[in-house]
Amino acid sequence: FSDPNGVTLTQGQIFRLDLDSALGDGTRVQLPHPEIIEASEIGHVLLIDDGKVKLVVAGKGQGYLDCNVEVEGKISNRKGVNTPDSVLDISPLTPKDRSDLEYMLGIGVDWVALSFVQRPEDMREIHALIDEKLPSG
Repeated sequence: FSDPNGVTLTQGQIFRLDLDSALGDGTRVQLPHPEIIEASEIGHVLLIDDGKVKLVVAGKGQGYLDCNVEVEGKISNRKGVNTPDSVLDISPLTPKDRSDLEYMLGIGVDWVALSFVQRPEDMREIHALIDEKLPSG
């Protein structure tokens, strides 16, 4: 955002999330995750900053989402975006997660949890990594 303190969105306002790297303002901001824009459909909910702000996709175009603010609040740089209605075609495992998993399996952890599971393939992926890295015995 051009204002480091962010902006306050009001209920009923239309707010755009797009791929434009220009600093955000009270009408739009960059969402540097094209996979979220691609997976979102009209009517899908987007929760900003752990659900403090609720947006509903009202329009969609090439590289942007126009959203209706349903629950108002302040948003600022580097806040999370949750997509409860959209299945993202990405792995829930980051490269750091993979490295951490390998280390933890090497020291003999008792159990492993995986956040952001959206598809059965996500579980198959972590099971395969565990099977591959699990020390013998």
